[in-house]
Amino acid sequence: MKIRKQFFIIFAILTAVPILYLICFFIYVAVTPTEAIYSAENLPHPRDFVMTFAVIFEIIFTSLSLVMFNNIAKSIHLVENEAKKISDGDIDEPLKIPTNKGYSNEITNLLIHFEGFRKVFKQRKNEQDRFVMGLSHDLKTPIAIVKGYAEGISDGLFSTPQRQKEALEIILQKTAQLESMVDEIVNFIKMNDSSWTRNFAEYDLEEYLEYVEKYLQSTGSVFNRSITSEINVPKGIMVKMDKQLVSRALENIISNAIRYTENGAEINIKAGVFENKAKITISDNGIGMSPEETEHAFELFYRGTHSRREQGQGIGLSVVNTAMNIHGWDIAVESELGKGTAFTITIPLRQAAKA
Repeated sequence: MKIRKQFFIIFAILTAVPILYLICFFIYVAVTPTEAIYSAENLPHPRDFVMTFAVIFEIIFTSLSLVMFNNIAKSIHLVENEAKKISDGDIDEPLKIPTNKGYSNEITNLLIHFEGFRKVFKQRKNEQDRFVMGLSHDLKTPIAIVKGYAEGISDGLFSTPQRQKEALEIILQKTAQLESMVDEIVNFIKMNDSSWTRNFAEYDLEEYLEYVEKYLQSTGSVFNRSITSEINVPKGIMVKMDKQLVSRALENIISNAIRYTENGAEINIKAGVFENKAKITISDNGIGMSPEETEHAFELFYRGTHSRREQGQGIGLSVVNTAMNIHGWDIAVESELGKGTAFTITIPLRQAAKA
């Protein structure tokens, strides 16, 4: 029972007791003959009424107070014990939340919030553990290769200039891979920094998409990909966003489109406004993903069958998804093995305004 309700019941009872007592007194006066009332022998002394009332009132008040304060003490003790589990690092077992209506109150309801915190904390800890394990595993291979070739050069195993050049090229490749992995890690960490929202500014969506289209055309020409575009967004639609963060997310999608397509493959960017929403779709006709891979595409550290053969830690699309969530946008993926993949970003125009 809620503590406020208990206080109300006690207040109501303590208010009713003297009223009932007075009613009983007037009933006594009403049913007692006048001669008896004015007879000193029959009329109870006022002191008797006062003492009787005081005793009844004290018994009721003490009993109800003991019940209420015992309930409060038990609730505080339960919350203290369950909160201590979290402070001691025991986050595996769910907290004990009383379901009995007579025992559930505002104090024990705090455990509902503590349980929510425990679940989030446990999820974060699991992600952190996976992050450290994945990081140590992915960094170990390029570091071992760099170390091995560096030691080989130092020990004179690569005696000819040609062999030394080949070894140095491999070292440069692996250091570039390490640099890319570190950048990916930094991006992931930054996604959890709320300071991103302080960098939001309004941009003309049509002008921004022209910039993305030019970037895609330039990147596609370097990697021998055929780029097509259909930008049908009216000029003057302003979207509030962090341009650097959104650009980084789109570059990641474009990078994946290039990575999982072959020379001459087609990559398309399409944008338009539909039912008060702006939609941006980046698609390719590459190797595609299976239904299972599509379902888990945005999960942290998840790597599909084909991505396991590539360099990376399974962070990229998780960063993309987080970037969209920060902006309050939606992102979805559709894919089919052997036919390609399409990422669609939906921007609610309630967050946008016409200039």
